[in-house]
Amino acid sequence: MRVWMGLMVVVMLIGCSSNPLRTGGPETVGEVLIFLEQSSGQSQRYVRYLMSDNGIRIEVGGNNQKYWLFDAEQYQLFSVDMSSRTVEVFAKGMPDDQRIPLAWTHQEDDSFAMPRNVARTQSGVSARHHRLDLAGQPCLELVAVRSMLPASLQKLSDYRRYMARYAAAGWQDASSAARDCQRAMFIQQPELAFSQGFPLREWNVAGDQRFLQDARENVKMDAQLFEIPKNYSKVSGATPTF
Repeated sequence: MRVWMGLMVVVMLIGCSSNPLRTGGPETVGEVLIFLEQSSGQSQRYVRYLMSDNGIRIEVGGNNQKYWLFDAEQYQLFSVDMSSRTVEVFAKGMPDDQRIPLAWTHQEDDSFAMPRNVARTQSGVSARHHRLDLAGQPCLELVAVRSMLPASLQKLSDYRRYMARYAAAGWQDASSAARDCQRAMFIQQPELAFSQGFPLREWNVAGDQRFLQDARENVKMDAQLFEIPKNYSKVSGATPTF
């Protein structure tokens, strides 16, 4: 449980280094999620997800100059670079469905302790520990809550489905238990991690992991945080680099 130590200090730092949520313009109301994320072979980083009715704004590592917008209605990703005043525009629409039948074994454990910063806004709900083995081999473990943040859950699931087209590009034909797990999670069944409810914690045998650090509902935010700047140059994006 060491991952939750020093939580309030982390959240304060994220809030100070990220773009402010309110500057006085037209507002919208949504949810703010902060995750500690780590991809296989990379260092940990904090990622803030701002959730609106029609999309997601993603801020990685407290970077004030670059952010990502995912249009959850048109299924399209944009990378906005404030320093160069450019917008990378990526593919529109969901990728072709690559789901195939897979031999999953699912085990579910008793209730799991909620992170303190999340529990304060999610009273009365309980988290469950799920283990999913693929073809008899360990693959994915989750700590998830069934009744938590359903709208954000759907958008995050759609976002991972959208990103499946780019996950496929990086792995080529490497084969191992870890790679087979990653392919299953991120390409063949990308909605899997969201199938048991909202994932508070998520980790797999390849070393990918994501832990929810903070969740806030009914947050007032500037509507323009979710808009593409009109006076920025647009360029075609190939593969997103976060």
